[in-house]
Amino acid sequence: MIEEIADLPTGIWGYVASGKVSQYDADTVMNSFDDTTSTGYDVAVLSEFIGSVDLSGVSEEIRRYNRLMSRGRVRRFAFVGDQRHKALFDDYVSFAECEARMFPPGSRDAAIAWLKEAPFLTNANGD
Repeated sequence: MIEEIADLPTGIWGYVASGKVSQYDADTVMNSFDDTTSTGYDVAVLSEFIGSVDLSGVSEEIRRYNRLMSRGRVRRFAFVGDQRHKALFDDYVSFAECEARMFPPGSRDAAIAWLKEAPFLTNANGD
């Protein structure tokens, strides 16, 4: 399952994934990401993987398309997850060409704090 994280600070969009992720789940979440266009071009993304995540239900073509859609828009990327997902993190970062940091499981608050430090978010969050 993959779901958007609600109530994140302005300029930060995120999702949490766990268990088996279906094509429908991925499409729904990426449609939500596409809606961030209305709030500006630059965005910080929080991606949290909990436990084992099975992405076999999402085609490689769709995964590539999703990375392509975020390229240039994502300026800072925080990934919360364990080392078994490091290859996904590395793949996304090399494709998106953005500032990125990986955080250990359970570090969502630390990841959000780091995202909020992005210079392009300073005014958006009233800091």
